[in-house]
Amino acid sequence: MSYGTGDNPYDSPKNSGNFGGQGSSDPIIQGKVKGPATGLIVTAAIGIALNLYNLAQSLFFAGAAANQQLPPNLDPQMRKFFEQLMAAQGPLGAVFAIIGIVVGAVVLLGAMKMMKLEGYGFALTATILAMVPCLSPCCVLGLPIGIWSLVVLMNAEVKSAFH
Repeated sequence: MSYGTGDNPYDSPKNSGNFGGQGSSDPIIQGKVKGPATGLIVTAAIGIALNLYNLAQSLFFAGAAANQQLPPNLDPQMRKFFEQLMAAQGPLGAVFAIIGIVVGAVVLLGAMKMMKLEGYGFALTATILAMVPCLSPCCVLGLPIGIWSLVVLMNAEVKSAFH
């Protein structure tokens, strides 16, 4: 840490580049966050891709699901229930897909911030969102990578590198 240009010993120290969310240039700390951040990026990309597919399926193929044949001997009340359920499947699926896309985008941006050692709170939020069931490819990818990322983010050296 260097001090002001003058000979005043009471001059405020000059910033070394890691204050105010600018991130640290320490390669050891960046090496620690690179793996989990990359894992979160992959998780977010897969989640966004799956939700885009679900959105397309909900919007374009909902009519085909509503035209499926129900058994002819079905009780009229049950028939009406299943017809309403199939009709609502499209809009409801689209809403959940859009929520998943937004969550995937937040995880992606948080992982990119984490890789640059910027925005500790945002990186922590992205990590937690990646672990939530039904919001990301949870059990297969989001949960283990999220736990790994959370352990790294809770490390005191890593946490201080964000400030």
